[in-house]
Amino acid sequence: MPLCPRCHSWDVAPAEVSGHGTVASFTISEYQWIDALPPPYVVAEVELVEQPGLQVMTNIVDLDPSAVRIGLPVEVCFEPNGDVFVPLFRPTADEPR
Repeated sequence: MPLCPRCHSWDVAPAEVSGHGTVASFTISEYQWIDALPPPYVVAEVELVEQPGLQVMTNIVDLDPSAVRIGLPVEVCFEPNGDVFVPLFRPTADEPR
């Protein structure tokens, strides 16, 4: 059941977000778990700007993995995968790639 983890309110609902955030944590994987994702790749927790503590587990793309850092400003991009679009994050336009 949906419940706010901070205030324990039941009054929660989906809301549109900007798609901007910062890298809160990450790891660089050197192992190829699936054929479509050759290493190295970055698995990250991105904290969305709309709500401190609201984090999304995702991949960081369009950047050399060695350049990823905690606090990196990122924006969402979507990659088609069958019938769905997977949310990935890339550095914002003002960040060097």
